[in-house]
Amino acid sequence: MAEVTVDLACKMLTVERKCRTHLEPLPGSGEDHYHYLGARLEKIEIDQSFSSIICECELTTRQEIEKAIIEGDCQNDR
Repeated sequence: MAEVTVDLACKMLTVERKCRTHLEPLPGSGEDHYHYLGARLEKIEIDQSFSSIICECELTTRQEIEKAIIEGDCQNDR
């Protein structure tokens, strides 16, 4: 699903890059590179940050998105 999404986004942005989502371990996935959604839920429960959840499917909080934009390799040309 991620590969299809990235390919479509690149097509819409007229960017030609090979997909590498299948090569990149997910943040917090550990050494085995498997994604454990329970770890995110546990962190949200400990921090009690239920109201800041942006994506319920991936349990992504506003703080995580902001951190990815600020500290990550995100680019916005607009």
